[in-house]
Amino acid sequence: MKIRDYRGIEVVLYPRLFDHIRHRHPDMLHILNISDKHGLNAIIRDILENPHEVYRDYEGAYYYIKRLNKIFVTVIVYENIVRTMYLLSNKSYNRMRSKRWVCRVY
Repeated sequence: MKIRDYRGIEVVLYPRLFDHIRHRHPDMLHILNISDKHGLNAIIRDILENPHEVYRDYEGAYYYIKRLNKIFVTVIVYENIVRTMYLLSNKSYNRMRSKRWVCRVY
């Protein structure tokens, strides 16, 4: 599946991402009330098209961030492929913003 981000750049979303998130970040599926691939794809599409913030790190990965109440939903895109998605607390967000992310893109 291909999604155009807020800049119009095509980003690839592979079907196996749902299995990765289900095994590595199951709490996120529960918190965001995601039960299947279609629900996950819809949330990723929304974050890529309408992020609150976007950062880039030293390796060139992009972090698309959407704030939902007290958590930050983060979608990581590297080489125009969605690699993973996870939640950040306010504390983790501040740490990543000051140490990991090189510059704010949006």
